Amino acid sequence: RDVAEVDARMRSEQSAAAGEEAFARYRAAQREIADLTKRWEERETSEGAQEGSDLRGAAQSAAEAREQAFSEASSRFSEALAHWPPHPVARERLGDLYWECYLDAERDGHVGDQRAYETLVRQYASGKYASMLAGTGEVRLEINVPADVLPEVYLLHYESVPPFLVPVP
Repeated sequence: RDVAEVDARMRSEQSAAAGEEAFARYRAAQREIADLTKRWEERETSEGAQEGSDLRGAAQSAAEAREQAFSEASSRFSEALAHWPPHPVARERLGDLYWECYLDAERDGHVGDQRAYETLVRQYASGKYASMLAGTGEVRLEINVPADVLPEVYLLHYESVPPFLVPVP
């Protein structure tokens, strides 16, 4: 029995290590996409139309690489958990991957996907993202106005009325 447990943990570690490599590629691709997209948007407003097209193509290639790395990372981390369910790094990284999906779904207004990814985030990394999923947190506002000006600040509660957020009095 001890040999089987050691073997399971070893396989779990191997899968998690492969997942970490894929996760690193996923993050690198995300950074590359952000950089290329920013450069492409800047070029679209200038005369560099051909360069803008090249940047857009490179961003699309990076997006494909990101999706492939995501798929490999989630598969490897799932394998790690299949071998040894309490593997902490595999659980946290799956939560991180699903958190990214949650944010994408939220940004794109896909409420059903958002709820599905929220469930997965809670399953794998509930503590890490609990306050963000609960919608609680701290807000800090610093302003620099002349002494004779009395600033006004409004804090409103918003409710989702797809595809919008609507202020509620």
